[in-house]
Amino acid sequence: MTHYIINLLFRNLFSFKGRASRKEYVIRITLIPIFFIIINLNWEYLDKNDSWFFLMTAWGFLIIIWILMLQYFPLAVRRLHDLNLSGFCVMVSFVPFGLLLMLLLIFKKGTDGVNDYGEPPEY
Repeated sequence: MTHYIINLLFRNLFSFKGRASRKEYVIRITLIPIFFIIINLNWEYLDKNDSWFFLMTAWGFLIIIWILMLQYFPLAVRRLHDLNLSGFCVMVSFVPFGLLLMLLLIFKKGTDGVNDYGEPPEY
C-alpha cells in the first residue's frame, strides 16, 4: 500500500512525458486545498506571537503548496496525454472559461491501451 501511495504522489512529479490517470490527477489537485485548510487552521488556532512551531509549520506547508502548484502543468499535460491530446491544449486554461473546458476533459476516461504518448499508467 505504501509503495502505491508513493508512486501516486511522487512519481513523475515534474515530468511532461507519459500519461496520468484520472485518479492521480484528482488526488494531486485535491491536495492543494487540503494544505491551504491546514495552513488556515494553523494560522487561526496557534499563538502567532510566541510560537516557533507556528512559523516552521507555516513555512513548511507553504513550500509544499508551491511544489504542488508548480507540478500542476506537468500533471495537466500528462493527463491530456492520457486522452491522446497534445500538451499544448493546457494553454486553453488561460482563456476565459477555458478552465471549465479543461475540467470536462480532465474527468473524461483516458484511451485504453497504448496511444501516441505511451503506455497507460500502471498505478
